Amino acid sequence: MKRALKYGILVAVIIAVWIALKHWGLHLDQTRAAIFDTVIFNVAGIIGLALGISDKRAANNGALTFGEGMKTGVAIAITYAVLTAIYFALVLVLVGPVLMQQAGHVGPNGEITGPILIKAFAGLIIGMTFIGAILSVVVTLVLRRKV
Repeated sequence: MKRALKYGILVAVIIAVWIALKHWGLHLDQTRAAIFDTVIFNVAGIIGLALGISDKRAANNGALTFGEGMKTGVAIAITYAVLTAIYFALVLVLVGPVLMQQAGHVGPNGEITGPILIKAFAGLIIGMTFIGAILSVVVTLVLRRKV
C-alpha cells in the first residue's frame, strides 16, 4: 500500500502541475490541450507504474512475477486515479465553474449539475484505472523476471 501511495502521488502531482500550467500559464486551445493531456497523462502513468513496479521487483531481490507486477500496477493506477479526481474536485471548488464551462460540463441553464459531475468524476476514475491497468500489463511484461 505504501508503494501504491508513493507512486500514485507522483503521477497525480505530475498531472496536477500540468493542468495548472495548461490553464493558468499556457492557455492552449482545446484541441491542442486535449492532445497534450492524453500524452502527459499516459507518460506520467507509465513513469509512475515503471518506477513502482521496478521498486516491487527490487524489494523481491530482482524477481517479479506477472501477478505481483499487475497487483502493484493496478494499486498505483487506482491511487493516482482517485487522487487526480480529488485534485479536480478541489480545483472546481476553489476556482469555480469556469473550468467546467470550458470543458462543456454545464447544465441547460449554465449551472453545473450533480449528475454531470458524478459522471465526469466516475469516468475519470474508471478511465484512468482502466488505462493504468493496460499500461501495467505492458510495464510488467517488460520488467518481470521469473522467480
